[in-house]
Amino acid sequence: MSSGLLLDTRAPVRSKRMHVKPPDHPSQTGSAGLVFFRHLVQQLIRSHHRDRAALRKVVIERLRMSRDPMGYIGELLDQCVVDNRSEGMDIAVDVLTHFGGQVIEYAREFWRKDVKRWEAQPPHPRHHIHDDIWYVLLRAAGASNLDILQKIPMLSYCAADGTPVVREASVRALGDMGGKIAVRLARRLGGSDASPMVREAAAEVLDDLEG
Repeated sequence: MSSGLLLDTRAPVRSKRMHVKPPDHPSQTGSAGLVFFRHLVQQLIRSHHRDRAALRKVVIERLRMSRDPMGYIGELLDQCVVDNRSEGMDIAVDVLTHFGGQVIEYAREFWRKDVKRWEAQPPHPRHHIHDDIWYVLLRAAGASNLDILQKIPMLSYCAADGTPVVREASVRALGDMGGKIAVRLARRLGGSDASPMVREAAAEVLDDLEG
């Protein structure tokens, strides 16, 4: 899979704490709209499960109305993944599933900042917070309502060249996507990936898709 398919991007990412925006780009962290969005996301993370659906809808609508969706996605990831990993990751996936196109756009730019880590994988890589961010982006893209052909370049590239955790997340995202293409790719990865974790994920995905 050509890396150009993942690199074709038009908008910078503006998450300051994840250091994925160009250093000379003006930060949106202090804008009133982003501060309010951050407050809404924090409310969602802390909410009781019975209130979560209504608060998630508010967060989704705020993100949909934003003039800076990349900055808002970066803030969502900061709050849900960087600061509240244990429960926040599933919340972030649930929100971003509604923004498949923007998620892929964000992932393209995020990849530009993370590719050196992918290329320098040690034999026994340690867990990195960026792997959790990729998990959210990939699962959200896979479960989104985008056409399969829009999802495949991102999922297949990450499944081929990502870290073991990224490759596993790609396989899980294929399961979220479903369909014959997902089955074919999961079967190939299950038979060829060097990581037992990825092969196990592929077997589980195939059981779900073919069972």
